[in-house]
Amino acid sequence: MSTASECPHTVAYVFITTELGMALDVACTVSALRREESDARVLWADVVTGPCDVIAVVEVSNDEELGDFVIQQIQTVLGVKSSSTQTQVVSAHYKDGERRQRNGYP
Repeated sequence: MSTASECPHTVAYVFITTELGMALDVACTVSALRREESDARVLWADVVTGPCDVIAVVEVSNDEELGDFVIQQIQTVLGVKSSSTQTQVVSAHYKDGERRQRNGYP
């Protein structure tokens, strides 16, 4: 994964609703998705409870690529009924009790 200083990137959370009984299959298939011609990839996908069945974390180089990746890769997976995508604004990481942030924020 490239750092923000090397290449700007977009991280997004894709909330996926699946056909009944397909959540695990969808999560496994989605978690392996990547585009060879670009840096677009799924970092991970989890089966969850709540209003959606799977949450996938996606990293792409820009918003246009995000739309293409979700529409052409994720939404075409067998068992996916619908998806909703939310882009990351700030990521705060905690290590040893200290807060660290990415994406150019102090």
